Amino acid sequence: MDFGVKNLIIHVLCLQIVLSPAYADPILTLYFIGLIMVFYFLYPLLIKYSHSMHEFFLISLIPFILCIVLRHFFNVIDDYFFRYYFVFIFGIIFCYLTTSDRKKSLKILIISPIVLVLSLLAFSYSGISSGISAHFITYILILSFCLVQYEISDMFIDAFSPQTQHLFCDIAVSSYAVYLFNRPILTIFSGIAEIMRIPGLIQDLTLIFIAVPAVFLVSFYLQRIDQKIQSKIR
Repeated sequence: MDFGVKNLIIHVLCLQIVLSPAYADPILTLYFIGLIMVFYFLYPLLIKYSHSMHEFFLISLIPFILCIVLRHFFNVIDDYFFRYYFVFIFGIIFCYLTTSDRKKSLKILIISPIVLVLSLLAFSYSGISSGISAHFITYILILSFCLVQYEISDMFIDAFSPQTQHLFCDIAVSSYAVYLFNRPILTIFSGIAEIMRIPGLIQDLTLIFIAVPAVFLVSFYLQRIDQKIQSKIR
C-alpha cells in the first residue's frame, strides 16, 4: 500500500477512485470512501432526470459509458468503480421496489437464495478468473448475498433477546469503521512487529487477541464520535 504524502492527500480529498490508476494508488479498504463519494455525487443527478425505473436504468448507463471513455483515453477512473457501479444502481432500484411495489421486492428476495447457490456453483466450476464473465458472476454473488443477508436478518432479528440485539447493534455500529481502517491499522502493526523482530508466533497471537479486538473497540468509539458530530450538525 502506498502511504506516500501525495497518495494520502488524494485519499483525504476522496479523489482516489477518480484519479486512479494514472495518478493515485487506492489503499485497500480506504478506496471505499472515494467510491461512495462518487456514488453520492451521481445519485441526485440520476434521480433528478428519471421519472420511472426504466428511465433511471437507461440514464444510469450514461455515467458508466462516460467513465469507460475517460479510462480509455486518460487512464483514470479506477476498476473499483466499474466493479461496483451496477451494485449501486441495483440498490437504488431495490429500495424503490420495497417502498412502492412490495410484491416485486418479495419475489426478488425469494429467488435470491437460489441465484446465490447457482452463481456460487458456476463460479466454482467454470474456472472464470477475468473478463466480463467474471465481473458478471461477481455482481450476482454480491447482490444475492446482500439480499439473502437482508432476508435472514429481517426474519429472525426479533427472535433474539434485547441483550443479544444490543450486541448486534454495537458490532454493526463499529463494522463500517472496522472495514475502512482494519487493513491500514493491522499493516502498520505488522510493520512495527517486523522492525522489532518479534517472532512470528507471538505476532500472530498478539494480532488475534489484542490487535483485532482493539480495532473493533477503536472503531466503535470512532463511529460514536461521528454520530455525535452529525447529531449536533442536524
